[in-house]
Amino acid sequence: MTSQRKAEKFAEVAQEHGWETEVTERPDLGDDYWETNCNRAGEHIHIFYTNNQLTETPKYTFLGRTLSLHNTATATRKLATEPDLTKTYKRVAPKRSARLQAPMLDETPLEEEDPTVLFARRDLPFDIVESSDAEILKAVRGSTLIYWNSLAKRVEREFVPYIVGKDRNVQIFNVDLEDTFYLAETDEGKAYLSFMNINGEYRAVHLENILEVR
Repeated sequence: MTSQRKAEKFAEVAQEHGWETEVTERPDLGDDYWETNCNRAGEHIHIFYTNNQLTETPKYTFLGRTLSLHNTATATRKLATEPDLTKTYKRVAPKRSARLQAPMLDETPLEEEDPTVLFARRDLPFDIVESSDAEILKAVRGSTLIYWNSLAKRVEREFVPYIVGKDRNVQIFNVDLEDTFYLAETDEGKAYLSFMNINGEYRAVHLENILEVR
């Protein structure tokens, strides 16, 4: 099997497990150099073949931390597994001085959350119009958002996690490598908050639909 075919085969397996892949020839590195890059919701795997063999250990990167996968078999198994968010999250934080902000689990059944009542009593820790972006982002990080999903026509909730480092600077859950924690506006001028939830899924919530910050 050629280096190209090995790189393509790895990509095919990755695609079966929901990864986006790119197989690239690298003539700048010599003859018969092929690499495969795989991406899935913040995860990245890089594997390299030269003359039908691995020339270096495959690398797996998630939440800013890179691990060696030893060989093709280990890398292939990694394609089929979900990331362990808890273990990786703790490893990202500095060991001695960082504090992990754990999810404040809200056990209130969503079906008992009356949107009319929530809208009527809404008292947000920021002003949608007057507060700066920095003030709004600071107010929501580490909190549970209760909001109205206007598409699904229901109340939903999401936790916005973060890490506090030794220098007291605050970083978003995924170390914001993809710039996922920000405020922006739609083409219609409606402000929305973008972030990654604790399951590694991207979320966008219109500020006007936030009912409560807990």
